[in-house]
Amino acid sequence: MNFIPSGLFLFYLCITMRKIFYFLILLTAFSACTKVEKTPTSGTATIDNTTYQSTTYYVYGFTFSKANIVSIITNPGPDILLYVNSSGTPSRLTLQADNFKPSFYKLGDYADEASAIAAFNDLKTINVSQWTDMADPI
Repeated sequence: MNFIPSGLFLFYLCITMRKIFYFLILLTAFSACTKVEKTPTSGTATIDNTTYQSTTYYVYGFTFSKANIVSIITNPGPDILLYVNSSGTPSRLTLQADNFKPSFYKLGDYADEASAIAAFNDLKTINVSQWTDMADPI
């Protein structure tokens, strides 16, 4: 018959329980940590006019607070959406802001992407007298 003195057994049990306790504390601490994603300050985000369906219909747009593409059913929702205006022929793509305020202003027409980028990079201030509800057409 194996006999362990009660004092030695309690000492062993105490050490084992302490190790388990420390392990559980560390496991909880590591599983509770979440990685905070850094908000991108450059790059390209592409939105389209595809309508998706789960329990409801939704589309994706762009949010400035996260600098990312988000669904209209998320919180916060997108700041800018791409909408297809099919009331006329041909259909037109328009940008819309989900804030019920006129939010767009056309600064000018540019021959190509390079001249538009140069004009944007040289932009310091603008004087806008008339904002519009949507960027129509894009």
